[in-house]
Amino acid sequence: MATSQTPEATWGPENPTYCVEVEFMVAKERIGRAYNDSSQRTRWACPASSRSCSDVLYECGNVLTRNKESSVVREEERELSDTFWDSTEPQSWLLQPSAHVVPRDGCPSDYDWVGIKLRSPMLPESELIDDKSTVKRCIDALRAAVRIHVNSTCQFNVFVQPTGGYMGLTQAKKLATLVWLMEEGMLLPLCPTAKSQTSGQAIPLTARAAILALPLEGVNKTRPEDLLVTAIMDQNLPRFHDDTTQERMHRIWSCTDVSQLARAICDTRGRPSALSLDVYYDQNAKGENRPLLSMAGFRYAMWHPYNGLDVSNYWIQLVLALFRASQIDSKRFRKLAQSTDDAIRSLSGKGADEHERRHILMDKLGLEEAWYEPWGKIVEEYRPGGKLSPELIDKQPSLG
Repeated sequence: MATSQTPEATWGPENPTYCVEVEFMVAKERIGRAYNDSSQRTRWACPASSRSCSDVLYECGNVLTRNKESSVVREEERELSDTFWDSTEPQSWLLQPSAHVVPRDGCPSDYDWVGIKLRSPMLPESELIDDKSTVKRCIDALRAAVRIHVNSTCQFNVFVQPTGGYMGLTQAKKLATLVWLMEEGMLLPLCPTAKSQTSGQAIPLTARAAILALPLEGVNKTRPEDLLVTAIMDQNLPRFHDDTTQERMHRIWSCTDVSQLARAICDTRGRPSALSLDVYYDQNAKGENRPLLSMAGFRYAMWHPYNGLDVSNYWIQLVLALFRASQIDSKRFRKLAQSTDDAIRSLSGKGADEHERRHILMDKLGLEEAWYEPWGKIVEEYRPGGKLSPELIDKQPSLG
């Protein structure tokens, strides 16, 4: 998953840390069926006699242990609305079931398949340019030891936070602002399946966020009531061209703490959108007044780790670019938001195509042409008949 090029960190004051979450299926043998693995090294499949997916989780954990990595197994899948991060998880691999990861028509039919969700430890940005990176080494080890299949139900999620875990309210609002502005023109087209809403995929922020349920009352009536909150908002936000956008931004910037903002960008049932904010207490701090830490989650992408088609690192880089942009000072951020809004209006007015929209918005984040180019190939493969279209990716053999 390493790559030779990483966008230059031209934004915030410190480098963030991140982790990735991948979903896949592990083979389970069928009762009464004989298996003859002709490969030089037999890859593990869950015995047919196993009654739960726990054996799968612990076997994957054993593979990680053999590679000198710590792992935590959760035998029951957490609810999407459960965003708790305990003290051991950020330093360990986390394994849990994934109910929405299921086989599709055309999958390898010799086995049943068990859906798994695997999350990495928190990682420094240097991981991206390391050919012997932790993630690559561990994923390769799992692929070599366990019979794995991926398809269109398998997500690739990225979680990011500042070094130390503390994300201020203003930064969180900036991040939500950028994603709101760029989601339709840049983020969603990079993973078209995000629009189809299969059962496990998070809902786009601009489609179902709780603040969308609030009535449009007019720009002047939705400004924050608190004078200090209003002053901070005006330092960071321009006057947007679209009044509806302006009102939605007023709702975001009216939040008085990160927990309230986290709820505002969830859907009306409390489930995380494609952008989420997970707020949790620092489990390592002593005393009653433990600080609140925050983790931003991006749940847009599909995982397809095939040669020449794996954009995992490009997604990570895009998330980090958005996150660093949220760390800049108010003057620079206001200018960025204004130029982004101007570009969106201009692109819409001249009927720009999807390619041009993506390109212009990525450029706003300082992502260069050489970094942008691979996305064009991937997006084409998502289209009907492409190598990453559901009808083809669902029929791929087990990962080698």
